[in-house]
Amino acid sequence: MSGGGIVFYGVGVGPGEFELLTLKAERVLRAVDVVCYPSCKAGGSSYALRIIKPMLDLSRQRLEGLLFPMDKDFARLIPIWRESARVIVAHLKANRSVAFITEGDPMLYSTFLHVYEIIADEFPEIGVEIVPGVSSLGAAAAAGRVALGQADEAIAIVPATYGKHELKELLERFDTVVLMKVGAVLDQVLEVLDELGLRDRALLASRVGTKQEIVTRDLEAYRAKRLHYLTTLIVSKRAVPLVRALQEEAAQTKLDIGRAPRSAEEPADEDRAPGITEQDRAPDSLVKAQAGPAR
Repeated sequence: MSGGGIVFYGVGVGPGEFELLTLKAERVLRAVDVVCYPSCKAGGSSYALRIIKPMLDLSRQRLEGLLFPMDKDFARLIPIWRESARVIVAHLKANRSVAFITEGDPMLYSTFLHVYEIIADEFPEIGVEIVPGVSSLGAAAAAGRVALGQADEAIAIVPATYGKHELKELLERFDTVVLMKVGAVLDQVLEVLDELGLRDRALLASRVGTKQEIVTRDLEAYRAKRLHYLTTLIVSKRAVPLVRALQEEAAQTKLDIGRAPRSAEEPADEDRAPGITEQDRAPDSLVKAQAGPAR
């Protein structure tokens, strides 16, 4: 892609399985000059890079690791994010096309968003194209066969580091709650689920589509265990499939209508005089009309 206008690509590479990489993502990644990937420590590995590295041409393409520490000290993080943005901009201004890869989707809790906001704000002349990817929550729902939302159901997607009180409120308020990166706080989440009686409505999924995949409802088996940070918990309060629930509701409504009380003017069948038909009850004029003209 050298020689064209300056474009910065944010590319979602999916949850881990190469076949879940989109065709557009593959096309962009094969064509760019530089592939930037996030790493939590200098010289460290990258889950996103492991997904797509086999398809890259490293004789022509350059890999650029960017530091994104697992930290909540934003006073420390922001300068690090700015440095990563500076590295990307330097490549772009040297007329090298750049793609920043991130697992899942670039617009959902991704490291890409930090550098994207800095570049878009401070370098508006640089074009940005975002290539969406299959999210980890979508892959988890598919692997566990759990509907994230149907009809008028409400969904909440939150980081699992929510406080216990706030998490309880979310679980009470929403039909489906998706907890992202739940691995480090699973034990605390289990306490809330047990308190609300929702343990059996929860699905745990980790690294879906890889050899290390975990998809289970046996949450107790993972209590006090170290889980990969790409672990998702889906809590769906729907106990009965929607179609079956609607059919049962329709059948009950029909039954209720059949049991509806008769109007005061309409006599019950047992009150009718024997041998009297509806025609006997009809007005004389109607009976005559049905009989035809006298001959």
